[in-house]
Amino acid sequence: MPTAPLDTPHSGKARLSAPWIIAGYFVATLVLGAALAPWLWQAARGFAAWTAESGLERTPVIGSWHDSIKRADFTRVFNRAMLVAALLCLWPAMRLLRLKRGALGLEPNPVRARDLAIGFALGAGLLLAMGGGYVSAGIFTWRKNVDVGGVIQDSLMRAAGAGIMEELFFRGALLGLVLRVWPPRAALIFVSTVFAAVHFLQAPPELVIRDGIQAGTGFWLVGEILMVFGNANFLLAECATLWLAGWVLGAARLRTRSLWLPIGLHAGWIFGIGMYAGFTRASRAVRRDEYLPWIGETLKSGLVPLAVLALTGAVLWIYGQRGRPSPQGTAPTSPP
Repeated sequence: MPTAPLDTPHSGKARLSAPWIIAGYFVATLVLGAALAPWLWQAARGFAAWTAESGLERTPVIGSWHDSIKRADFTRVFNRAMLVAALLCLWPAMRLLRLKRGALGLEPNPVRARDLAIGFALGAGLLLAMGGGYVSAGIFTWRKNVDVGGVIQDSLMRAAGAGIMEELFFRGALLGLVLRVWPPRAALIFVSTVFAAVHFLQAPPELVIRDGIQAGTGFWLVGEILMVFGNANFLLAECATLWLAGWVLGAARLRTRSLWLPIGLHAGWIFGIGMYAGFTRASRAVRRDEYLPWIGETLKSGLVPLAVLALTGAVLWIYGQRGRPSPQGTAPTSPP
């Protein structure tokens, strides 16, 4: 189907400078995130201490936050700091690109509840089915004495947080921003690449930091993270999977011109990954990377998950072809 025309920037100068503005946006995000991480760490520690002293740790919602903060190490706070920095830098980038509010190409979705539910069920269902195959093959084993309620609650909270916040940023603001200066296919390739790159800005799983946090720790961690790019098997196992995930999510957003389907799909993936990590344990062979690049230590690592993502994209394409009502009476955008 034809793609609805997008507004263009106010001048050719804005178009020419857009790639440099977007590149500067990501450099600024990296620097600001590294600088914010130690301060966010101290704020999180202070919040945990305050809730413990005031007795609020025994309340349902705040108690869950308290437990999550106590379990978190600096690398997890660093990831959140990067997301905060990305959001803070977004408004100046949009101003430099001369973008107006409401110009991100999103429209009301008359079947938002259905899109949300189907995305969640498809994302979690296919990943967990793949994980069941891993267990049957002895690649993963079941954990003993699992706190079932705790695993489900934690998985749901992470799914809601990542599904909403990351989609609002990547497929909402960022993709909408880039669509203002580039055609849909180029914009989708760019945002999928950024999505994969940002998720690479995470510390190696074996690196746990809980003490000795200083003002420069965030910048030191950036250096440690960039060293991971020298591991070819890791890049092949992780990069291709993350990039295709970004493509599928972006195509769903373009097809529906809304965020409900990608939010559901993303939340389903995070929920499935969290549930599987809570109930299963990787074998020693997996932990020694003997199955890379095919299978990694999580459901998102490896070329096997890549095939499942391709299947997910195919199912979503079929779903998008079967009688979707057009938002506001217009033709939906076809996935590139």
